Amino acid sequence: MVNTRSGPDERDLEILAALRTADGPVSGQALADGFGISRVALWKRIERLKGFAYRIEGFGRGYRLIEEDAVVAEAFQDGSPVVYRSETGSTMDEAWQLAEDGAPSGTFVIAEKQSAGRGRQGRAWQSPGGGLYLTLILRAKLPASHAACLAIEGACALADWLEAKHGCTLDFHWPNDLMAGERKVGGLLVELAGTLEAPRFFLLGLGVNLRAVPLSDRASSGLAELMGEPPLRRELAAAFQTHMTAWADRPTLRPEAWARHCAQIGANVSVQDWRGKSLSGIARGFDARGGLILATSRSETTLLPGEVRRIRLSGAARTHGDAE
Repeated sequence: MVNTRSGPDERDLEILAALRTADGPVSGQALADGFGISRVALWKRIERLKGFAYRIEGFGRGYRLIEEDAVVAEAFQDGSPVVYRSETGSTMDEAWQLAEDGAPSGTFVIAEKQSAGRGRQGRAWQSPGGGLYLTLILRAKLPASHAACLAIEGACALADWLEAKHGCTLDFHWPNDLMAGERKVGGLLVELAGTLEAPRFFLLGLGVNLRAVPLSDRASSGLAELMGEPPLRRELAAAFQTHMTAWADRPTLRPEAWARHCAQIGANVSVQDWRGKSLSGIARGFDARGGLILATSRSETTLLPGEVRRIRLSGAARTHGDAE
């Protein structure tokens, strides 16, 4: 069984429930007396709840719950197996161990911060507090050769949800970037266990900036800058988990739909492969494996993410596709 307990304890949740159902500020003394604890003990629990992204403000001698952006396991009401960490090295590493121990498809690890977040080709992924960082375990009915489809489908599903629910338009830059124009908003990462012939499980990592995270090699943005009022992290995580778990169970390969979300399709791009060889041409679309179809001056070739170190729009000043 997956252990989801690292968030608020039972008493914390009772205090939270009292604040949630109150019509206005609740007296600190009344709360303390009601739970048989001291005012100091109450204050410590209020501060603990704030650390889980429950925004609780003091009013005179009372408290009021202003906003809930928590991603603790208890915040997800559909019964999905969620493992919450206030901080971890990497959600990918934790999810890998859970998958090895038999965690079911749809289980995800979510963290407030990562101290060793990683991205494609081992690059570091900056993971300060306030973003959305999760890894989803998927026991997908998908060949290993089609692993790239998970990142593309996940990016497109997330973009569809944000546009439908919040009117926010994001582009996908193959192989794994979420972009707002020239600014990076997030990225996805796929890892798998097993052999090419028989993968045992896939891990799909997702990182989304709620606010811009300074990057050394590109401009960045966050959902708060794009939308004013970003979605609650648990809503974004739940929508992503629901769609991708169902999709992994019955994968639908849809290259034409993926292409409509990708700003590179139809554009001239320059590609550097993992050996340092460069190619340039027009990005024509995707194949069913999630490979990018590139039309060069001499022929047409299909590139898979593992073959590509960098890809950029020709003439653009910054690099795309080397996402973490």
